[in-house]
Amino acid sequence: PGAKLFYLSGILHGEYLRNEIKNLSRFISVMKFRPLQWRTTHSYLLGDRYEDLTNQELIRKNPKCDRNISLYGYIRGVPLKKETAVHIAGLGDLKICDISCLPDPCPLPEQIKKRALIEKEKFVYAPFSGVGGIVYDKDAVYIELGGSHSHSKRT
Repeated sequence: PGAKLFYLSGILHGEYLRNEIKNLSRFISVMKFRPLQWRTTHSYLLGDRYEDLTNQELIRKNPKCDRNISLYGYIRGVPLKKETAVHIAGLGDLKICDISCLPDPCPLPEQIKKRALIEKEKFVYAPFSGVGGIVYDKDAVYIELGGSHSHSKRT
C-alpha cells in the first residue's frame, strides 16, 4: 500500500503522450479502493470549480469583505443537506445556504457490461483544462466553438 508514481516522459505539442495517458487511465479505472471509515460516514466534495457571487461594489469598497461563492463539483459519501456545516481548508467551518443538483455532464453508458465504448458514448468533461470545450453552469451551458472569438491559443 502507498502512493503509485507514474512517470510521464514529456509534453508534445502541449499535450502528454497518448500511450502514457492511456496506461495511466487504465490503471486508475481498475484500481480497487479500500473503503475508509471517514469517507463512508461523511460527505465530501470533489471540487470542479467555483464562482465568486459577491457584489463587485462591496469588493471594491472592502477587499476583505465576506464573500458569497458557488462551488461546483461531485458530492461523494453520504448525501449533503442544506444548512449542513462544512469545512473548507484555509477558511474554516461554514454553513451551506443553498444546494442544487445539476445533470451529470458525463453520464455513464446505458449498458454497463461492454468491452468498448461506441463513439457516441465517449464524453470528455474537463473544465479549465482546454479539453472538451464545455462548461456547465446552474443556468447555462457554454460551448467553445472556435473561430474568431475563440479563447484557445494559436501556435
